Amino acid sequence: MVVLLEQRFSAMQASEMKYRTLADNTRDILYQISPEGLVSYVGPQITRYGFTEDDFIGAKVGKFAHPEDRELP
Repeated sequence: MVVLLEQRFSAMQASEMKYRTLADNTRDILYQISPEGLVSYVGPQITRYGFTEDDFIGAKVGKFAHPEDRELP
């Protein structure tokens, strides 16, 4: 049982490392939005445009949409 858990943990670490490498090295800006519509993750590529991750994390995603693309109240 312990060996099986260690194998699964090792596989999860490898998967996380693969994802992190992809997320950190892609030219695209990856982001994640919570069910409440808040930005919970933004990739480091955002710094190429003069922003920091703190500019986005916790903000409502609609804040970044072009005014014509926002829903009317």
